[in-house]
Amino acid sequence: PLSVLKDAAGNLPIYNYFSLPGTNDPRTLNAIRATLFQTGATDLKGIDFLLRGSVFDLPAGKAGLAVGADYRAESLTANVDQLYASGYIMGGLNPIDDFAGGKTNTKSIFAEVHVPLISASQNNRLAYALDLDVSGRHEELSSGAKSNVPKFGLKWLPFGRDLTIRATYAKGFAAPSITDLFGPTATNSPQVNLFDTGAGK
Repeated sequence: PLSVLKDAAGNLPIYNYFSLPGTNDPRTLNAIRATLFQTGATDLKGIDFLLRGSVFDLPAGKAGLAVGADYRAESLTANVDQLYASGYIMGGLNPIDDFAGGKTNTKSIFAEVHVPLISASQNNRLAYALDLDVSGRHEELSSGAKSNVPKFGLKWLPFGRDLTIRATYAKGFAAPSITDLFGPTATNSPQVNLFDTGAGK
């Protein structure tokens, strides 16, 4: 049977999805073959600041403090050609339109305190050494979302340096990516592979 596709010799045979490789007419393969173009660009800029040092002395040692801040800015754009956007490509590709993309930025500040509670030099019966770490992070997104993330940690050496026991409590925060915020709608597009062995020439 013939399809509605034509070349200089007239209507072309239909493309048989279920045929063996090399059995479809090469003229039909050439008629439905297409080249698609899709372009995109992402940009990420950031700056960060960190200050770290010892702040005061304790019986078990020096207490440490670290404070910092960072700023990140991202942008995303993408374009497709007219054939890609039409959705008429063999294999059932869904239409994909150009999208304007978008920009987002994140501001954050953080601090961490290290407190030695027991040191080896104290000869304490409760522990060879015991350290406490407390930290926190505050983030603000341009979308309006905010987060406060704490973290607490203990490091305990009960008998000496041969055994270390750690305990940590923390919360996490995962911000949506720029693609999640501004990217195109995700689609499920089946694919068909065309085998061109030159049969029929």
